Amino acid sequence: DNANISQAFNFQQGFDEYRYLAPTFFFLANEPAAQLALYSGLRLIRERFLSHRVDVHHYYQPAEVVTAEVTAWLAHGAERQPFFLFIHYMDAHDPYMVHPFNGEGYARVANPNPPPAVAERYRQLYDGGIAYLDEHVGALFDTLRARNLYDRSLVALTADHGEEFQEHGGWWHGTTLYDEQIHVPLLVKPPGNSVAGRVIEELATSLDIAPTIVAAAGAPVPGTFQGHVLPLDDGRPSARQSVFSEEDFEGNVLQAVRTKEWKLITANSDNPRGLPPEALFDVVTDPRESSNVRAAQPAAAEILRAELGRSAIEARAHGGASQQGGSDAATQERLRALGYVN
Repeated sequence: DNANISQAFNFQQGFDEYRYLAPTFFFLANEPAAQLALYSGLRLIRERFLSHRVDVHHYYQPAEVVTAEVTAWLAHGAERQPFFLFIHYMDAHDPYMVHPFNGEGYARVANPNPPPAVAERYRQLYDGGIAYLDEHVGALFDTLRARNLYDRSLVALTADHGEEFQEHGGWWHGTTLYDEQIHVPLLVKPPGNSVAGRVIEELATSLDIAPTIVAAAGAPVPGTFQGHVLPLDDGRPSARQSVFSEEDFEGNVLQAVRTKEWKLITANSDNPRGLPPEALFDVVTDPRESSNVRAAQPAAAEILRAELGRSAIEARAHGGASQQGGSDAATQERLRALGYVN
Protein backbone atom coordinates (compact mmCIF):
# COMPACT_ATOMS: atom_id res chain seq x y z
CA ASP A 1 0.00 0.00 0.00
CA ASN A 2 2.93 2.31 -0.74
CA ALA A 3 3.42 3.27 -4.38
CA ASN A 4 7.20 3.18 -3.83
CA ILE A 5 7.05 -0.63 -3.73
CA SER A 6 4.27 -1.16 -6.25
CA GLN A 7 4.42 -2.86 -9.63
CA ALA A 8 5.18 0.56 -11.12
CA PHE A 9 8.74 0.08 -9.82
CA ASN A 10 8.90 -3.68 -10.53
CA PHE A 11 8.77 -4.81 -6.91
CA GLN A 12 6.56 -7.70 -7.97
CA GLN A 13 9.58 -9.49 -9.44
CA GLY A 14 10.08 -12.99 -8.02
CA PHE A 15 6.65 -13.21 -6.38
CA ASP A 16 4.00 -15.68 -7.50
CA GLU A 17 1.36 -13.23 -6.31
CA TYR A 18 1.77 -9.53 -5.53
CA ARG A 19 -1.11 -7.35 -4.34
CA TYR A 20 -0.86 -3.58 -4.19
CA LEU A 21 -3.66 -2.04 -2.12
CA ALA A 22 -3.98 1.38 -3.70
CA PRO A 23 -5.30 4.38 -1.77
CA THR A 24 -8.54 6.07 -2.76
CA PHE A 25 -8.08 9.39 -4.53
CA PHE A 26 -9.59 12.57 -3.11
CA PHE A 27 -13.19 13.30 -4.16
CA LEU A 28 -13.54 9.60 -5.15
CA ALA A 29 -11.71 10.39 -8.38
CA ASN A 30 -10.67 7.55 -10.65
CA GLU A 31 -7.17 7.25 -12.08
CA PRO A 32 -7.90 9.10 -15.37
CA ALA A 33 -9.47 11.97 -13.41
CA ALA A 34 -6.44 12.11 -11.10
CA GLN A 35 -4.30 12.99 -14.11
CA LEU A 36 -6.23 16.18 -14.88
CA ALA A 37 -5.00 19.64 -13.89
CA LEU A 38 -8.41 20.41 -12.35
CA TYR A 39 -7.98 17.55 -9.89
CA SER A 40 -4.53 18.80 -8.87
CA GLY A 41 -5.90 22.27 -8.26
CA LEU A 42 -8.81 21.03 -6.14
CA ARG A 43 -6.45 18.81 -4.17
CA LEU A 44 -4.14 21.72 -3.38
CA ILE A 45 -7.08 23.86 -2.20
CA ARG A 46 -8.33 21.08 0.03
CA GLU A 47 -4.91 20.49 1.59
CA ARG A 48 -4.33 24.18 2.25
CA PHE A 49 -7.66 24.98 3.89
CA LEU A 50 -8.34 21.60 5.51
CA SER A 51 -4.75 20.72 6.38
CA HIS A 52 -5.70 19.11 9.70
CA ARG A 53 -8.50 16.95 8.26
CA VAL A 54 -7.45 13.70 6.65
CA ASP A 55 -8.94 10.43 5.47
CA VAL A 56 -6.45 7.60 5.87
CA HIS A 57 -7.72 5.92 2.69
CA HIS A 58 -6.58 8.92 0.63
CA TYR A 59 -2.98 8.13 1.61
CA TYR A 60 -2.83 4.36 2.11
CA GLN A 61 -4.93 1.41 3.23
CA PRO A 62 -4.76 1.07 7.04
CA ALA A 63 -3.60 -1.94 9.02
CA GLU A 64 -7.05 -3.46 9.47
CA VAL A 65 -7.49 -3.59 5.68
CA VAL A 66 -4.02 -5.07 5.13
CA THR A 67 -4.46 -7.68 7.86
CA ALA A 68 -7.88 -8.65 6.47
CA GLU A 69 -6.32 -9.12 3.02
CA VAL A 70 -3.58 -11.34 4.47
CA THR A 71 -6.07 -13.31 6.56
CA ALA A 72 -8.12 -14.03 3.43
CA TRP A 73 -4.99 -15.21 1.62
CA LEU A 74 -4.02 -17.51 4.49
CA ALA A 75 -7.49 -19.06 4.43
CA HIS A 76 -6.79 -20.52 0.99
CA GLY A 77 -4.65 -23.36 2.34
CA ALA A 78 -1.41 -21.55 3.19
CA GLU A 79 -0.51 -24.28 5.70
CA ARG A 80 -0.26 -26.92 2.97
CA GLN A 81 3.19 -25.88 1.75
CA PRO A 82 6.06 -23.56 2.78
CA PHE A 83 5.60 -19.94 1.76
CA PHE A 84 7.32 -16.56 1.89
CA LEU A 85 4.95 -13.73 2.75
CA PHE A 86 5.95 -10.05 2.64
CA ILE A 87 3.45 -7.70 4.30
CA HIS A 88 3.84 -3.93 4.19
CA TYR A 89 2.02 -1.66 6.65
CA MET A 90 2.00 2.14 6.44
CA ASP A 91 0.52 3.16 9.80
CA ALA A 92 3.84 4.22 11.40
CA HIS A 93 4.11 7.03 8.85
CA ASP A 94 2.68 10.45 8.22
CA PRO A 95 -0.04 11.63 8.12
CA TYR A 96 -0.10 11.44 11.91
CA MET A 97 -3.73 10.64 12.75
CA VAL A 98 -6.01 10.20 15.72
CA HIS A 99 -6.87 6.55 16.40
CA PRO A 100 -9.63 5.43 16.21
CA PHE A 101 -9.87 7.50 13.04
CA ASN A 102 -11.95 10.63 13.49
CA GLY A 103 -10.61 12.77 10.64
CA GLU A 104 -7.95 14.67 12.60
CA GLY A 105 -4.49 14.26 11.15
CA TYR A 106 -1.43 16.11 9.90
CA ALA A 107 0.36 15.35 6.63
CA ARG A 108 3.80 16.38 5.47
CA VAL A 109 2.46 17.31 2.05
CA ALA A 110 -0.01 19.81 3.56
CA ASN A 111 2.40 21.47 6.00
CA PRO A 112 6.05 20.50 5.46
CA ASN A 113 7.38 22.90 8.13
CA PRO A 114 5.11 22.91 11.19
CA PRO A 115 5.97 25.10 14.20
CA PRO A 116 8.14 23.36 16.82
CA ALA A 117 5.37 23.78 19.40
CA VAL A 118 3.34 20.96 17.83
CA ALA A 119 6.12 18.37 18.10
CA GLU A 120 4.70 16.68 21.20
CA ARG A 121 1.21 16.45 19.69
CA TYR A 122 2.59 14.95 16.48
CA ARG A 123 4.67 12.49 18.49
CA GLN A 124 1.62 11.39 20.45
CA LEU A 125 -0.31 10.78 17.24
CA TYR A 126 2.63 8.85 15.77
CA ASP A 127 2.75 6.68 18.89
CA GLY A 128 -0.99 6.13 18.53
CA GLY A 129 -0.44 4.92 14.98
CA ILE A 130 2.14 2.43 16.22
CA ALA A 131 -0.26 1.17 18.91
CA TYR A 132 -2.98 0.76 16.27
CA LEU A 133 -0.55 -1.14 14.05
CA ASP A 134 0.47 -3.33 16.98
CA GLU A 135 -3.17 -4.28 17.54
CA HIS A 136 -3.63 -5.47 13.97
CA VAL A 137 -0.28 -7.24 13.73
CA GLY A 138 -1.36 -9.03 16.91
CA ALA A 139 -4.58 -10.04 15.17
CA LEU A 140 -2.52 -11.44 12.31
CA PHE A 141 -0.41 -13.46 14.74
CA ASP A 142 -3.60 -14.81 16.31
CA THR A 143 -4.66 -16.00 12.86
CA LEU A 144 -1.29 -17.69 12.34
CA ARG A 145 -1.71 -19.47 15.68
CA ALA A 146 -5.24 -20.56 14.84
CA ARG A 147 -3.98 -22.09 11.60
CA ASN A 148 -1.07 -23.82 13.36
CA LEU A 149 1.43 -21.66 11.48
CA TYR A 150 2.89 -19.33 14.11
CA ASP A 151 5.18 -21.79 15.90
CA ARG A 152 6.34 -23.22 12.58
CA SER A 153 7.19 -19.85 11.03
CA LEU A 154 10.11 -17.47 11.06
CA VAL A 155 8.70 -13.97 11.49
CA ALA A 156 10.78 -10.81 11.01
CA LEU A 157 9.35 -7.38 11.82
CA THR A 158 11.22 -4.21 10.91
CA ALA A 159 10.84 -0.71 9.45
CA ASP A 160 12.62 1.26 6.76
CA HIS A 161 12.89 4.52 8.71
CA GLY A 162 11.86 6.44 11.79
CA GLU A 163 10.50 9.96 12.14
CA GLU A 164 12.00 13.21 13.40
CA PHE A 165 10.10 15.38 15.85
CA GLN A 166 12.50 18.32 16.23
CA GLU A 167 15.26 16.23 17.88
CA HIS A 168 17.69 17.94 15.51
CA GLY A 169 15.51 20.85 14.45
CA GLY A 170 13.56 19.15 11.69
CA TRP A 171 10.58 17.01 10.80
CA TRP A 172 9.53 13.85 9.01
CA HIS A 173 12.23 11.62 7.47
CA GLY A 174 14.70 11.35 4.63
CA THR A 175 16.76 14.46 5.34
CA THR A 176 19.28 13.33 7.98
CA LEU A 177 21.04 10.17 9.14
CA TYR A 178 20.53 10.79 12.85
CA ASP A 179 19.23 7.82 14.81
CA GLU A 180 15.64 9.06 15.11
CA GLN A 181 15.41 8.59 11.35
CA ILE A 182 17.48 5.45 10.75
CA HIS A 183 17.63 3.40 13.99
CA VAL A 184 14.70 1.07 13.37
CA PRO A 185 13.27 -1.94 15.20
CA LEU A 186 14.25 -5.46 14.19
CA LEU A 187 12.40 -8.32 15.86
CA VAL A 188 12.98 -11.88 14.67
CA LYS A 189 11.01 -14.90 15.90
CA PRO A 190 12.57 -18.19 14.76
CA PRO A 191 10.42 -21.31 14.36
CA GLY A 192 9.71 -22.86 17.72
CA ASN A 193 10.16 -19.57 19.61
CA SER A 194 13.24 -21.00 21.34
CA VAL A 195 14.89 -17.64 22.06
CA ALA A 196 11.84 -15.58 23.03
CA GLY A 197 12.76 -12.34 24.78
CA ARG A 198 16.46 -12.45 23.97
CA VAL A 199 18.11 -9.14 23.06
CA ILE A 200 21.15 -9.39 20.79
CA GLU A 201 23.56 -6.54 21.44
CA GLU A 202 25.16 -6.71 18.01
CA LEU A 203 25.19 -4.35 15.07
CA ALA A 204 22.68 -5.18 12.37
CA THR A 205 21.33 -3.64 9.20
CA SER A 206 18.33 -4.26 6.99
CA LEU A 207 20.69 -5.98 4.56
CA ASP A 208 21.11 -8.77 7.12
CA ILE A 209 17.45 -9.80 7.07
CA ALA A 210 17.42 -11.61 3.71
CA PRO A 211 20.48 -13.83 4.36
CA THR A 212 19.19 -14.61 7.85
CA ILE A 213 15.86 -15.81 6.43
CA VAL A 214 17.56 -17.84 3.71
CA ALA A 215 19.92 -19.50 6.19
CA ALA A 216 17.06 -20.28 8.60
CA ALA A 217 15.23 -21.99 5.73
CA GLY A 218 18.24 -24.25 5.20
CA ALA A 219 19.13 -22.83 1.79
CA PRO A 220 22.57 -21.61 0.70
CA VAL A 221 23.04 -17.86 1.06
CA PRO A 222 23.83 -16.31 -2.35
CA GLY A 223 27.25 -14.72 -2.59
CA THR A 224 25.66 -11.61 -4.08
CA PHE A 225 24.03 -10.73 -0.75
CA GLN A 226 25.73 -7.88 1.10
CA GLY A 227 24.30 -8.79 4.49
CA HIS A 228 25.44 -11.21 7.18
CA VAL A 229 23.49 -14.03 8.80
CA LEU A 230 22.40 -12.81 12.23
CA PRO A 231 23.28 -15.06 15.22
CA LEU A 232 19.73 -15.76 16.38
CA ASP A 233 20.21 -18.66 18.76
CA ASP A 234 23.82 -19.66 19.32
CA GLY A 235 25.30 -16.60 21.02
CA ARG A 236 28.02 -16.07 18.42
CA PRO A 237 29.17 -12.48 17.91
CA SER A 238 28.08 -10.94 14.65
CA ALA A 239 30.56 -10.72 11.80
CA ARG A 240 29.45 -7.13 11.28
CA GLN A 241 31.72 -4.50 12.82
CA SER A 242 30.06 -1.44 11.31
CA VAL A 243 26.85 -0.31 9.63
CA PHE A 244 26.79 1.94 6.55
CA SER A 245 23.89 4.25 5.65
CA GLU A 246 23.37 6.76 2.88
CA GLU A 247 20.68 9.16 1.69
CA ASP A 248 20.14 11.43 -1.30
CA PHE A 249 16.85 13.30 -0.94
CA GLU A 250 15.69 16.88 -1.38
CA GLY A 251 19.27 18.06 -1.93
CA ASN A 252 20.68 16.31 1.15
CA VAL A 253 23.44 13.92 0.05
CA LEU A 254 24.50 12.07 3.18
CA GLN A 255 26.58 9.09 4.27
CA ALA A 256 27.15 7.59 7.70
CA VAL A 257 29.04 4.74 9.30
CA ARG A 258 28.49 3.44 12.82
CA THR A 259 30.38 1.11 15.11
CA LYS A 260 29.38 0.15 18.65
CA GLU A 261 31.23 3.21 19.98
CA TRP A 262 31.18 5.87 17.28
CA LYS A 263 29.11 7.29 14.44
CA LEU A 264 30.37 9.52 11.63
CA ILE A 265 28.00 11.44 9.34
CA THR A 266 29.08 13.34 6.23
CA ALA A 267 26.95 15.81 4.26
CA ASN A 268 27.27 17.82 1.07
CA SER A 269 28.33 21.38 1.75
CA ASP A 270 25.15 22.95 0.33
CA ASN A 271 22.63 20.63 1.98
CA PRO A 272 19.29 22.35 2.71
CA ARG A 273 19.19 21.05 6.29
CA GLY A 274 22.32 23.01 7.17
CA LEU A 275 24.12 19.92 8.44
CA PRO A 276 27.88 20.14 9.07
CA PRO A 277 30.09 18.57 6.39
CA GLU A 278 31.31 16.05 8.96
CA ALA A 279 30.04 15.15 12.43
CA LEU A 280 31.34 12.53 14.88
CA PHE A 281 29.35 11.25 17.84
CA ASP A 282 30.26 9.09 20.82
CA VAL A 283 27.10 6.98 20.75
CA VAL A 284 27.92 5.33 24.10
CA THR A 285 27.88 8.55 26.14
CA ASP A 286 25.82 10.64 23.70
CA PRO A 287 23.14 8.35 22.20
CA ARG A 288 21.01 11.36 21.17
CA GLU A 289 23.86 12.65 18.96
CA SER A 290 23.81 16.11 20.47
CA SER A 291 27.55 16.88 20.60
CA ASN A 292 29.83 16.79 17.55
CA VAL A 293 33.23 15.65 18.88
CA ARG A 294 35.05 15.51 15.55
CA ALA A 295 37.57 18.20 16.56
CA ALA A 296 38.21 16.61 19.96
CA GLN A 297 38.56 13.05 18.60
CA PRO A 298 40.59 13.31 15.37
CA ALA A 299 41.91 9.73 15.61
CA ALA A 300 38.42 8.24 15.88
CA ALA A 301 37.23 10.47 13.05
CA GLU A 302 40.07 9.25 10.82
CA ILE A 303 39.28 5.58 11.52
CA LEU A 304 35.57 6.10 10.81
CA ARG A 305 36.36 8.10 7.69
CA ALA A 306 38.38 5.20 6.29
CA GLU A 307 35.62 2.73 7.19
CA LEU A 308 33.07 4.97 5.50
CA GLY A 309 35.13 4.96 2.32
CA ARG A 310 35.45 1.16 2.34
CA SER A 311 31.74 0.71 2.98
CA ALA A 312 30.77 3.07 0.17
CA ILE A 313 33.02 1.22 -2.27
CA GLU A 314 31.53 -2.12 -1.21
CA ALA A 315 28.00 -0.80 -1.66
CA ARG A 316 28.79 0.41 -5.18
CA ALA A 317 30.41 -2.92 -6.06
CA HIS A 318 27.19 -4.77 -5.25
CA GLY A 319 25.01 -2.43 -7.28
CA GLY A 320 23.19 -3.94 -10.23
CA ALA A 321 22.50 -2.52 -13.64
CA SER A 322 19.70 0.01 -13.74
CA GLN A 323 17.73 1.94 -16.27
CA GLN A 324 15.70 5.11 -16.04
CA GLY A 325 12.01 4.39 -15.85
CA GLY A 326 8.88 6.41 -15.60
CA SER A 327 5.65 6.39 -13.66
CA ASP A 328 2.16 7.42 -14.62
CA ALA A 329 0.34 10.40 -13.16
CA ALA A 330 -1.67 8.25 -10.76
CA THR A 331 1.49 6.78 -9.24
CA GLN A 332 3.02 10.25 -9.03
CA GLU A 333 -0.06 11.46 -7.16
CA ARG A 334 0.19 8.62 -4.64
CA LEU A 335 3.87 9.34 -4.06
CA ARG A 336 3.18 13.05 -3.68
CA ALA A 337 0.50 12.43 -1.03
CA LEU A 338 3.08 10.62 1.11
CA GLY A 339 5.73 13.32 0.67
CA TYR A 340 8.05 11.46 -1.72
CA VAL A 341 7.76 13.90 -4.63
CA ASN A 342 6.81 17.56 -4.87
